[in-house]
Amino acid sequence: MLIGPNPLAAALVKARPPLYLGQVATRCRIPQAVSGANTQINSASAHVSRDDIASIQVGFVNWYTPVGSSGESNGGAVDTFTASIEIVPGTFTQFTFGGVANGAPLFTPGSLLLSDPLPVSIPKNTQFRIRTWRAASGGNIVFCTDTSTVIRNAAMGDVMHYGTSGQTDETLGGAISQTATGSNQYYPALILAQTRMPSIIGFGNSRMFGRADTAGPSTVGDMGNTFRALGPLFGYCNAATSQDRLSWFLAAHSLRFQLLPYFSHAIVEYPTNDIFADLRTAAQCEADLQTIYPLIRAGLAWPAKVGQNTIEPETTSTGNGAGAAGSSERLLLNAAIRAGLGQDFTNDVAAVAQSAADNTLWANAAWLNDPIHENQTGYIAVSGGVNYGAIRR
Repeated sequence: MLIGPNPLAAALVKARPPLYLGQVATRCRIPQAVSGANTQINSASAHVSRDDIASIQVGFVNWYTPVGSSGESNGGAVDTFTASIEIVPGTFTQFTFGGVANGAPLFTPGSLLLSDPLPVSIPKNTQFRIRTWRAASGGNIVFCTDTSTVIRNAAMGDVMHYGTSGQTDETLGGAISQTATGSNQYYPALILAQTRMPSIIGFGNSRMFGRADTAGPSTVGDMGNTFRALGPLFGYCNAATSQDRLSWFLAAHSLRFQLLPYFSHAIVEYPTNDIFADLRTAAQCEADLQTIYPLIRAGLAWPAKVGQNTIEPETTSTGNGAGAAGSSERLLLNAAIRAGLGQDFTNDVAAVAQSAADNTLWANAAWLNDPIHENQTGYIAVSGGVNYGAIRR
């Protein structure tokens, strides 16, 4: 007969991480553009649950980080915004926002719109779709894009139709016809539930975004040098934008930081473009990284861990020519990252990507789409440098 508390039971309770409202699904992104004159957009995006979900919330942002430009910009005013979830194909359940279907009054420029909790039954590792309808008489509706990459996975059910007239709200049924180009698609930034699982938000540029990757295989859809590795295990938001810089991110990040409380881990993939495009020194980049880590950490959910990717090579030709200008600074920066700059863990993707330790060339020219970006084969290979073991609560 036990007298007093059971020490084994107490240890088990202590070891169990606390619940939090966190990211529980894959393939969330932030926008990079606005629709200009297009005033109506129907969209559907596919996601995979990475935990059992009994009550779900979705989050959408009315801002964007433009490709090739610094800063964060507001989207336009929205007249109508509705959303639904499709767990069983052909069966739709509408989300509400503040108790009503139209979330537009709350979806002001620069805002994060979070739905009311919706009771559901979604087992772990289940694919489902989120549909949205947006109408804005002034245009400038935000969406996700890249100048040269098809981020849409049509095989999983991604689709987007935009135009200036003639559409109706199809969140509760109907076949959305594809009119957006392959580089344009819309995704929620957040898919949330009460969870004990880790979750990851990634900040970076084109290699994390997945430029020149292809969104396959058809049942997965994860892209880039980081989330191809982590997507099969964890919910995430790929908050990277092609051509972004660490210096730009440090100067303007408040809108992206709206998302931090819903993630337990963050990964920084900068500063590729600072090194190779702006020819900043390793020392300058190290100082910026040491500044941004505590800012990110302060906004995350427990245990609030920040990881850093090492930087892959860049060469003068797809044939794996000489290292591009900035290569020597890249090697110095990677050495400092490996030694530690204040991050909690390191993803040494460069160790896989380069032909030898402290080498300026790629390990395999067949991995390249161009001198800067991997192709799908290359992204799959390089993502092997991601430190899975560091993602835990």
